[in-house]
Amino acid sequence: MYNTKGCCLFEDQLEFFSPMPQRIDGPVREGLPESFDLHVAPSACGRRMAIGAYRRHSRHRRAHLYISESDIVSGCYEDLVPEAVEQILATVKPAPRAISVIVTCIDDLLGTDHEALLMLLKRRFPATHFCIRRVDPIRRHSALPPPVNMQVSLFSMLDPSPQHDDGVNLIGNMPPITKRSELFALADGMGLTVRQIDDCATFDDFLDMSKSRLNLVTTPTGLAAAQEMERRLGIPYLYAPGSYSVERIAEVYRSMAERTGRSLPDLSPFRTPAEQKIAQARGHLGGTPIVVDSSGDLLPLSLARALLEYGFQVRLVLENLIFDGDLTDYHWIRERHPEVEIAPPNSPELGKRAREFEGCVCIGFSSAYQLGARHLVDFPDLSFDYGFHAVCALMDKLISALDQEADFGKIMRESEGMKR
Repeated sequence: MYNTKGCCLFEDQLEFFSPMPQRIDGPVREGLPESFDLHVAPSACGRRMAIGAYRRHSRHRRAHLYISESDIVSGCYEDLVPEAVEQILATVKPAPRAISVIVTCIDDLLGTDHEALLMLLKRRFPATHFCIRRVDPIRRHSALPPPVNMQVSLFSMLDPSPQHDDGVNLIGNMPPITKRSELFALADGMGLTVRQIDDCATFDDFLDMSKSRLNLVTTPTGLAAAQEMERRLGIPYLYAPGSYSVERIAEVYRSMAERTGRSLPDLSPFRTPAEQKIAQARGHLGGTPIVVDSSGDLLPLSLARALLEYGFQVRLVLENLIFDGDLTDYHWIRERHPEVEIAPPNSPELGKRAREFEGCVCIGFSSAYQLGARHLVDFPDLSFDYGFHAVCALMDKLISALDQEADFGKIMRESEGMKR
C-alpha cells in the first residue's frame, strides 16, 4: 500500500504566501452533477467559502449553515444539519440527487461522529446520497488531508455493481484530463471506455463509475479513494500518476492493457513526437538552469528526474511532501545529481536569492514569483495534461518561456476577479 499521506522532507517553518492567480472565465464544475454542497461552519469560515463560490460562479449549488458559539458550546449543532438538508430538498429545484456536507476545522475540535450523522441522514432522506467532506487545513499532515478526503468522500457514494463493464475510471485528477491526451485514443483502440467525474453529465453517469473494471489513479491524492473502492466495490487499481518520463508513460499503457486483458496499440505515433519535442526543447534551452516547484506539477521530483534524464540543467527543486512511491526519484536525484538543490517551497529565504535565479526558467508560478524570475512556465488551463501529450505541451511551454519574459502584474490582473 502506498503512503497516501506523504512525509515531510523539512520541518514546518514560517512560510511565504504566494498570491496564486485564479484565471476562471466561466462556471467551474465543482463536485458531482445534480449535487449540492452544504457548508457547516462558523460565520468567518463560511464567509470565506461563500466569497470563493461567488468568484467561481458556483454559488447556485451550495448553501451555508452558520453555527454560533452557543451551538458549539452546547454540542448540538449536528441536530441542525438534518433540518438544513430538509430545507434544501424543499427549495432547490430540481431537488439534488446528492448532498455533500462540508465541515471545517471546528468540527475536528468537537469530535463529530460522522458515521452516526450519515446514518441519520440516509435514514431520514433515503432517496438522496450523502457524504461528509473536510476542508480543515489543520489535517493537512494527517492520513487523510483535505484533497485526499475529498476524493474518498465523493467516491464513497458509489454503490457496488453486480457486474463490471469495459470502463476505466480516472481517479484523483481534478481538473479533468484533457481530451487532447492520447490516453483516450489508446483506450478506445483497446475497446475501453474512459470515465472521469468531469465528463459525467448526470448523477447516474457518476454512479456508472462503479461498473468499471479498472481504476487508473492519476495523482497521489486519489490513491486512498482507489484503495477504498477496491475494498468496497471490487474495482482493482493501477497507480499511474502523471509523468514526464516517456518510458514510464509507455509502461502505464502496457500495464493498462495487461490489467484489462487487451492488446496494446502501437505507441510510436504518440511517443515519437514527444521524443522529438524533447530534443527540440533541449537544444533551444541549452544550459539554461531550471527550477521546478509543486505549483507547476504535483510531483516535482518526478518531473525533475525526467528533465535530468533528458539532459536539461535542473538546478533547484522546491518540494516538501513526498510519497512512498516517489522516494525512488528523490534518491535517484540525490545520488546521480547531488548538485541539484532540494529545498522547502514557500520559504521566506527564497526571496533573498532572486539575483541568483533571475535567469532561470521556473516551472510553476510560485517559485517564479518568489524568485522574480524572468522566465515562467505557467499552467493556467482548467485541464490536466497526461501522457505523451503532457510531454509535448511542457516542451512547448519551455521553449516559449525562454523566448519571452514573464509579466507577473499582467498575470495577476488577468486573474479572476481582477480583470481590467
